[in-house]
Amino acid sequence: MAKVERKSTLSEQRLRTFLREMLLIRRFEEKVEERFRAGELPGFLHVAIGQEGVAVGVCQALDDGDVFA
Repeated sequence: MAKVERKSTLSEQRLRTFLREMLLIRRFEEKVEERFRAGELPGFLHVAIGQEGVAVGVCQALDDGDVFA
């Protein structure tokens, strides 16, 4: 079996920040979905449960002055 060299450039603190942000997004979407299903929010709803890492990873990679459209 081939050996894979794993290099970690992210601190434990930064990884904890990523996790905290992913959990915040997940809880928010769960609550919004609850309210939507209860008829408290009009219109349509699309949740991205399971995709939190994408949002966090993209946003963490942005620098001051970067534009996300």
